[in-house]
Amino acid sequence: MVASAQIAKVGPSLPILRDELGLSMFAGGWIASLYPGTAVVIGLLGGALADRFGPHRAMVAALLCIAAGAALGSVAPGYDVLLVSRVVEGVGFVLMVVSGPALTMQAAQPADRELGLGLWTMFMPLGLTAMYILAPLLLGEGWRLVWQVNVGLALVMALCVFAATRGHARNPAAREPERIWRDLKAMVVKPGPWLLSACFGMFAIQFASIMTWMPTFLVEVHGRTVGAAGALTAVLAMIHAPGSFLGGWMMRRRVPRWQVIGCGSAIMGVSAAVTFNTGVPLLIGLIAAAVFSLAAGTLPPSLIAGARVHAPGVGQVGLFNGVLIHGANMGVLVGPPLLGAVNTAFGGWSSGGVYVLALGLAAFPLALAVRAVERRLGG
Repeated sequence: MVASAQIAKVGPSLPILRDELGLSMFAGGWIASLYPGTAVVIGLLGGALADRFGPHRAMVAALLCIAAGAALGSVAPGYDVLLVSRVVEGVGFVLMVVSGPALTMQAAQPADRELGLGLWTMFMPLGLTAMYILAPLLLGEGWRLVWQVNVGLALVMALCVFAATRGHARNPAAREPERIWRDLKAMVVKPGPWLLSACFGMFAIQFASIMTWMPTFLVEVHGRTVGAAGALTAVLAMIHAPGSFLGGWMMRRRVPRWQVIGCGSAIMGVSAAVTFNTGVPLLIGLIAAAVFSLAAGTLPPSLIAGARVHAPGVGQVGLFNGVLIHGANMGVLVGPPLLGAVNTAFGGWSSGGVYVLALGLAAFPLALAVRAVERRLGG
């Protein structure tokens, strides 16, 4: 939740932050995107480190990086230093998302791993919701206070994780760097993980674009206050949580992965087009946004559960997740800035909704490719 809160703190803060620093929508989008976008560069490295030193140690390191980055951002004198702070936070995010599923799979019984991964992915909507509620309460004192509160949250959780996992042993097989290198070479030549990574990327472009700009959309188009826009966005983010549980349940029931990916992406695209249509009444737009968030929730657990088919073993789940987050965070990196650029270039929010619709439909051929690969693997 602390990791996802670093995403959510930007959305409600953007109107004030852009005004204070004199930023365009495009520049503001990069503040949101650089945090998870760091995984585009170091995703596989983070996965290898988690497998090498153990997911529990990686989790503690992740929280310390998030605290350090948030502290730097809270005192940033300008845009450049703020971007650097987001990269530091992003290193923590990488270590978090590659180590969490491995910890979950170690703790869960084999029959419950898919459901456990569904519960794990709820960290994103729950953290988003908590910060979308908390941030507007703090913004009266400025956006820097939001960053400072997140420093404290990350440090407290680092201490809790360290205390709870102290004494956990590393995976003995993962102690050998040569083993990690062999697993890495085996992973990168498999088509399945990269197809799932591309699907995750399509999902992330849609989800990050909508959730990052939703508060600004509600303020500029529907005249809501910053606090009200943050609260409404928090409710929409919370709807993602039951979607995550539903996705894990469907994987446990062996619903074909390609169907969850293809249908979920298409539903996201259609509902996003309705949400950002400026001619649609607010209530209808919010209902469409709720459908968007629910459908979006089903995708991450279905994609992460692909480790059962595509990962060499539980000890190499970090590498598999490193491949996944490469695509996912490429999507988050480019999504918000591209939506801002589309809105600017084509004259309004409605064009951005059509852009997200096209992405949702484009994910369906990728889902069919996943079906073909998993049929060959017997998954």
